[in-house]
Amino acid sequence: MSVQTTDYTVSEIRSPAAFITSRVFIYGALVFWAFVCLFPIYWTITTSFKSAVDVTQGHLIPFVDFTPDWKGWRSLGLSPDSIFQTSTVRDEFLKRFMNSVITSVGASALAIIIGSLAAYGLVRYRYKFAWFRNEDISFFFLSQLILPPVVLALP
Repeated sequence: MSVQTTDYTVSEIRSPAAFITSRVFIYGALVFWAFVCLFPIYWTITTSFKSAVDVTQGHLIPFVDFTPDWKGWRSLGLSPDSIFQTSTVRDEFLKRFMNSVITSVGASALAIIIGSLAAYGLVRYRYKFAWFRNEDISFFFLSQLILPPVVLALP
């Protein structure tokens, strides 16, 4: 009969109560973080169904004491009863919305392409110009994310 030995010490073996407590804490933190991330979306959607008076003078909790209406959506021509009617307001809104989509997608694609090329160049080749080296250039790029120059231009 052989005796099995383990590499674990007594202090490394966790009790079931400690395991359950850690899991409850982790899941509680995840639920809280999901609430923090999803609440602004919920707030935006419920506010779109409020009247202007309810938005400016209503309760802070979005689901308390308001009657949903399609007035805001109807003014854009996007309510269910007016979606198939022609509307110059809706056409103007959709034109501006598409301009925003094209601009944001184009800017994101351009940033990804230029950033990928710069990252490839910094990783693949070694640069030395005066006292600048690859690490200095990488740090400069990172510092532009932390504190953009436009922040320094603000009065």
